[in-house]
Amino acid sequence: MKSIFMATLLLFALAGANSSYADATNQACGGFLPAWQACTQDSDCVVGQNMCGFPTAYNQTALAPVEKYNTCMGPMISCAVAPQEPFTGSVVCQNSLCRIAAE
Repeated sequence: MKSIFMATLLLFALAGANSSYADATNQACGGFLPAWQACTQDSDCVVGQNMCGFPTAYNQTALAPVEKYNTCMGPMISCAVAPQEPFTGSVVCQNSLCRIAAE
């Protein structure tokens, strides 16, 4: 889990280095919608992948639009990260957002 956190942190740091490009790219792909992670109970949440293939918690109804967004964004960003172990955790609805459960 620590490696996922570090890789995600690196991704955000790199994205912030050229935020105007990142913002334009994000908008070109329709933008990430907060509703994709909204929930009212744990059963609303499932594990999907972010644009770099990392496990991410989403509302189960959002998997198709998330995949479309990731497919659009993928060629425009760099995801140079070490291979990850298969996800074996769980997801929860916490503060009305789907989240990966703490180990």
